[in-house]
Amino acid sequence: MCLAIINLSSAYTRTNQEKEQSLRRGLAYLLKYCSIKNDEIEVQYNIGRALHLMGLNSLAYEMYMKIVDMPNEVLSEN
Repeated sequence: MCLAIINLSSAYTRTNQEKEQSLRRGLAYLLKYCSIKNDEIEVQYNIGRALHLMGLNSLAYEMYMKIVDMPNEVLSEN
């Protein structure tokens, strides 16, 4: 997850000459993280946070709302 955030953050800096590559690399790390992690709530939150970082606020909102709309049984397990 840390590698994903580092690459996504660097994609939006002024001095980065390889913004597209940083963005692709960050998304690849994020997808790998999602496939490894078993905690659905944490994964959805972190995807929402990454989308928020990229300025995709409406998509981030949808990810956050998926967590809020989860049944209480799922939330209480974590």
